[in-house]
Amino acid sequence: MFSFTTLRGRLLLGAAALWGLLCVILLTSGWQAGRLLVNETNHQHLRYEAELISNTITLQVNERLTELGRLAQGISMPIEGALNAQHAHIWGNLFEALILFDLQSQIVDEWPVDGGRKGAVLADRDYARFMQAFKTPHISEPLIGRITGSPLILMLTPLYDAEGSYTGFLGGLVNIKESRLFKNFDSLRLGDDGYVTITAASRQRIYAPHQQEAIVTLPKNISPILEQALIGWEGESVENSLSGERQLVAYRQVWPANWIVGVHLPQAQAEAPLIAGMEKISSYAWGGLILIFPHEGVYSELYVLH
Repeated sequence: MFSFTTLRGRLLLGAAALWGLLCVILLTSGWQAGRLLVNETNHQHLRYEAELISNTITLQVNERLTELGRLAQGISMPIEGALNAQHAHIWGNLFEALILFDLQSQIVDEWPVDGGRKGAVLADRDYARFMQAFKTPHISEPLIGRITGSPLILMLTPLYDAEGSYTGFLGGLVNIKESRLFKNFDSLRLGDDGYVTITAASRQRIYAPHQQEAIVTLPKNISPILEQALIGWEGESVENSLSGERQLVAYRQVWPANWIVGVHLPQAQAEAPLIAGMEKISSYAWGGLILIFPHEGVYSELYVLH
């Protein structure tokens, strides 16, 4: 039997230990360097996706605000029939409904005409207070419609008469569940588990894959990175998701609507190719040690017998 009590045995044992230590050092260094490279590469990809999505949403939001302002130019007074006179159906591809408010924030006209909103007074709504106070284009926080019970976002613009006096405001309703503004994100794939979120600065999440409710209020214990994004920060980082999963993220702002686009990639998915590569290299390294070790042992034993 081969024995490690001999000088050759101790040398072989030392060589094996040195080989093992070298493998551990190289694998650890390779893992750290590889992880940094993987994170940097994936952050570049997430940055591109986040900018692409936020720019697309910003263009669509600005398009709706521009068209709403164009429609408002043809309406000096919020009266019944004004929307039909301006052929409101032309804007049906941008809004699920259009409504006219008077100075008391009462709905005096709507399109489609059978929406059941006419006559409702919504002066207590935050968006109505904003319009009465500031009289500038505005996008409301996500809300549940009082008449229809649908999850909505209102895009609003003021109305002025020929003398420039404020007469009320025009609203375009965007249904969060039905609008094409949010339709295409379900088909977006970032690997197997990457996903997109859209969150209002008021801490209301209006889009996430498989979100059961149309509007979800975020809990208080969100990540510091998301907290920064909610007050205007843009960038890439690593954070824990609401479920506690470690993930790479990129955040970009949709300034006209005060929304935040988040692109998320689980770190486990990002590092999967690196882990597979390191496991393969490890198997080669330790396999080489196993192959070399018996061979040297047999050689030493034959040498002693000779």
